[in-house]
Amino acid sequence: MASSKKLILSLATISCLSSLALAQISGPPYAIPYTQGNNYYYTLLGYYPGTQIEVNGNGSTNSIFLGRYAYVKNGDGSKTIYAYVDNSDKINIPYIINKGIIAGSLNIENKNQTQKDASINVNTIDNQGFLKNAYIGIWGDKQANITINSFSNSGIVYNSQDQAIYLEKNVQITDFTNTGLIAGTTNKLIFGSQNVSSIQIGKDQESLQRSSTTTTIKNFKNQGLIGNSNQDANAIGFNSANLTTFINTQLILSQGKAIHLESTHITNFINRGFIGAYGPYTFGNTSNSSGITILRSTIDNFINTGIISGVIGVNLSGDISTFINTGFIRSTDSTSEQRAAINLFNTDSKAPNIDYLINAGTLDSQSQGILITAGSTINNLFNTGTIKAQKDGITFISENHTQNDIKIGKIILTKDSSIDATQNAINVNLVQSSRNSHNKNLSIDSINIQEGAKVSGQEVGIKIEKSNGSGSRSVGQIIVAGEVSGKEGGIVNEGTIKASDNTAIIVKESGSITSSNGKSAIVNKGSIEGDIKIQGTLSSIENSSTIKGNITNNGSNNLEIKNQNSAKIEGNLFNTGKGKLTIENQNNGSSTATISGNIANTGDGSLMLNNSSTLTGNIYNYGSGKLTIENQTNTQNGNTSISGYVANIGMGQLELMNNASISGSAYNIGGGSLMLNNSSTLKSVYNYGSGDLKIENKNSATINSIMNQGSGNVILDNSATITQGITNQGTGNLMITNQSGASIENISNESSGDVMLNNTGSITKGITNSGNGNLNLTNQENASTYGGSVVIGLCYLSLHL
Repeated sequence: MASSKKLILSLATISCLSSLALAQISGPPYAIPYTQGNNYYYTLLGYYPGTQIEVNGNGSTNSIFLGRYAYVKNGDGSKTIYAYVDNSDKINIPYIINKGIIAGSLNIENKNQTQKDASINVNTIDNQGFLKNAYIGIWGDKQANITINSFSNSGIVYNSQDQAIYLEKNVQITDFTNTGLIAGTTNKLIFGSQNVSSIQIGKDQESLQRSSTTTTIKNFKNQGLIGNSNQDANAIGFNSANLTTFINTQLILSQGKAIHLESTHITNFINRGFIGAYGPYTFGNTSNSSGITILRSTIDNFINTGIISGVIGVNLSGDISTFINTGFIRSTDSTSEQRAAINLFNTDSKAPNIDYLINAGTLDSQSQGILITAGSTINNLFNTGTIKAQKDGITFISENHTQNDIKIGKIILTKDSSIDATQNAINVNLVQSSRNSHNKNLSIDSINIQEGAKVSGQEVGIKIEKSNGSGSRSVGQIIVAGEVSGKEGGIVNEGTIKASDNTAIIVKESGSITSSNGKSAIVNKGSIEGDIKIQGTLSSIENSSTIKGNITNNGSNNLEIKNQNSAKIEGNLFNTGKGKLTIENQNNGSSTATISGNIANTGDGSLMLNNSSTLTGNIYNYGSGKLTIENQTNTQNGNTSISGYVANIGMGQLELMNNASISGSAYNIGGGSLMLNNSSTLKSVYNYGSGDLKIENKNSATINSIMNQGSGNVILDNSATITQGITNQGTGNLMITNQSGASIENISNESSGDVMLNNTGSITKGITNSGNGNLNLTNQENASTYGGSVVIGLCYLSLHL
């Protein structure tokens, strides 16, 4: 080497508090030794590629300094700086500082028959220059302890053939800080399954078993670049490690997995920088090319404020207490349904568990947004940010070895959050299941879409699928104060919606459930076991299965309910606001739909019932709105009936068109009017209030009886049959037209109301006017002779023959 620069390498400083005899350090024979106080120095001149420095000696204290222009390498580079203990030795190293070039490895380790009480204590390792690689650990089945207060790299650690840094077994580090570059390029495997890393922490490389000891790091900080350019390797690998805090503020990159955690515990995992896997997916390796893979590990707090990206963003098979994303997590691959921004999967039949999963940032996926495997548990899932997915926003999957069910607690979307999916925003289904795995139960306690939140799927907003086997798909309660939309339906249920507090679906005043493509907003093909309460916007409900609860339409919403095929609505239907409720209870000829509860219009809005099937409850109009009933005969089987009664109780109007069967009676009780067009069978009609009763009875129809007891009038146009007569006990008037061929059994006027009869038909048992009202009878030509008599009291009788 040219001697003009006279490069001086201060190789080692040995501080001995008792005697220099305790110090043991060996270097090249041409080193120039000298002492200064208790410090023993080696001085090297020039370039020494064949140099090895060993530090050992029981009870010794040793420090190593490499200057800015130093260069050392031991032959092939192995153990260029070699500090070790044997038997029960204990050594202390205050400093290992490199400002030059170590073209080989730094090894701090055990040797031969190391005992349990052997130890190496290092205060500071500081690489400011170049270091090929570092191995710090207890290898094999030996026992000892290595303690490091600070390991920092502001230079370059680069190994083109293996790990750059390997920390193994009983190593405790207080602070590990990288502000420089750490990189390894390798496809070497650890016991044939998991790939090694640029930084490998904790794993016993040679063992076929998982390590029974733990590498502990209190604070791991990356403020530089940690990378690996091999598609089968990791940037950082933790295995059997324990960390208090992991913080990344810059770059962690790999073609394989940027970070791989296995059998590791981290108290706080914080990413403020970029963690990325940019390589292709390798067939058969589900965790390959993921930003972060977590296997059999636990994390108390996972916080991402930066960017995590990969074929899978976060690949999780462990337990996390709190997972918070306020940054960006991305899945870059669309070739499989098993890709996701956040993917929860099983390992060795162990499913992941998360107490709180909170997305306040962005989940962006070319496949699924959040993919949850069978057996997983998420107690609380909050989305306060954005989930954008080219497949489903949130969905589920099952795998061969999965034995447990999927249990999700609360899914909450807060104000201004969104799920935007090309398929379904929330898909309560196993998108891919192996043999027998479809028998697993999948349940969500509740879904809460808060005001300002949006859930949108180009197929369905919230879809609850039916099971292919014995497993169930269920949601406890759905609360919508925001927006839920889909082309095929806002909510499509083929499973079960069952609420513990009897309210299955709530649409609050600010909420809306909508659909396009002519589909209903809510499509029920499964079972809804609880009430549906609507205060906001819900255009339609299509039921072809079972609803075991009440449906209440409040506010100004216009709602259409289609009950079809063999569907059942077992609760009551209420229209309580100013909106319009339209009910179609349909019979398609081969199956009969049933409504077994009552139907009531209690507000100022209108209610229209089109019935061609079976309705066993009663129908009420309490408010000032209009109730319209069309009871139609099904032309294919004629099985149409209303078993209960129909009542107009308030100030509204009731229009009843009966072409089928009504087993109960019709009542007009308040100040409103009742208009009856009867072409079939009706029990009786009562008018108790001040409103008018208008009846057209035709086409071979029958009404048992008509009673008027209030101040309202009764206007009857009869061309069919009144089997038990007409009675007027109120102050209102009877205006009756009895057409040719029609029949009325009798007419009785018992109070102060008048009776005006125009008869061309038959009155079989006479007319009685026992009150003080007037009786005006017109008996047209060809009218039948009264079977009975006309009995009048102290009233005016006008008879026209």
